[in-house]
Amino acid sequence: MSIKPFRSHLEGSLDFRTCRDIVDARKVMRTNLPKDILEENRNQLDRIQGDLAKVDLTFLYELIQNAIDHPNPNFNNLLSIKFEVYNDYLLLKHNGSIFTENNFRSLTGILLGEEDTGEARIGYKGIGFKSIFRYTQEVYIRSGNFSFGFSKQRTGSKMPWEVIPIFESEIEKVEEIKNFEFFNTPVAFAFKFTNLELREQAIQYLEQLLASPQTFLFLDNLTRLEVVVGDRVNTINREVIKCNSYSKINLQLNEELPQVWLVCQETNTITDEMILKELKDENNPSIPLKFRNFNTPQVQIAFPLVPGKELINMYAYLPLSETKSGLPYVLNGDFIPNLDRTDIIKNLKYNNSLAILASKTLSKLFRIVSKEYGIEQALSLISKSDDSTPDVQEPKKSNNTTIIIVVVLAAKIDEPIA
Repeated sequence: MSIKPFRSHLEGSLDFRTCRDIVDARKVMRTNLPKDILEENRNQLDRIQGDLAKVDLTFLYELIQNAIDHPNPNFNNLLSIKFEVYNDYLLLKHNGSIFTENNFRSLTGILLGEEDTGEARIGYKGIGFKSIFRYTQEVYIRSGNFSFGFSKQRTGSKMPWEVIPIFESEIEKVEEIKNFEFFNTPVAFAFKFTNLELREQAIQYLEQLLASPQTFLFLDNLTRLEVVVGDRVNTINREVIKCNSYSKINLQLNEELPQVWLVCQETNTITDEMILKELKDENNPSIPLKFRNFNTPQVQIAFPLVPGKELINMYAYLPLSETKSGLPYVLNGDFIPNLDRTDIIKNLKYNNSLAILASKTLSKLFRIVSKEYGIEQALSLISKSDDSTPDVQEPKKSNNTTIIIVVVLAAKIDEPIA
């Protein structure tokens, strides 16, 4: 069977022979490591997967994150992601950039990440993808002329099989995965469920994802998420409307009325030498490589015009699940999260420094809401649990998060909006 009909998005891809040689060379390198190194790799992967598995939705967040990090200029950097439960597979298809050798290197590494290209990315340690191996022991990946898989059965359970790639014939995979779209999408993953119970769990997590469109507030390149389970097709569409000093983001599930969010942002340049020194400290493994020379963090605050259910209040572009603080808005920033993305790392001066920037952003948002929607709507920004005074107070700490933004006064509404 010819695969020519499937190859409509090969621009920028390495040639077939090069891709095959890269996959084979990686396999040889990995499998020929000394026995004690292989055992160490196995133990590292077990530990990483244990840490990443603390939150049920982690594997979906990480798959979305990996897609967002690599938009495709051939599609104006606008990303469309589709999850499909297809027979005993979870298929992930998206129109992100076709794989480079750098992408392949990251997926087949342990704590390796991608080489620094100067691009802004949400992910940074090259480990998030490993969370999927909680649900599967057989993965197939194709992008451009890269066609490879990971298999516990074929590689061996005592080997670090999650990072030992196996070259796959795409023609043979066409016969196995009879899904035309899968082979006509720039990037596609097929995760074979280990058992029916894990298949049902994955379906539940996809349903939870659909139930929270606000998850996608800060994923700037994302325009559409689609989830297909059997005959059920659900979509979330994301639309950004730029206003003079803020944005509106509409999040719409199927044909429901869209959620409307007001979003303000501020950027700061870090000049504090202690914080810059902390970021450059190579002895601190919690500092990702991309932050070593980073000094211009951004903070965004999103406020729903129609209040909904309890919010996860802090995001590092994706939700940090253990940060439900009862606040009526969502704070996103260039925070450094912990490994399982449940919270920020609380003992970093860098993370704490964003509190002042967040206070400034909240003040701006308060004034905008007051002007556009009235003081009563603006006052709903104030957490009822706070003891407010007519001032902009210093950020407080709570046992849930390091950064809780407090109250802005109506006295600020007459200031010009930057």
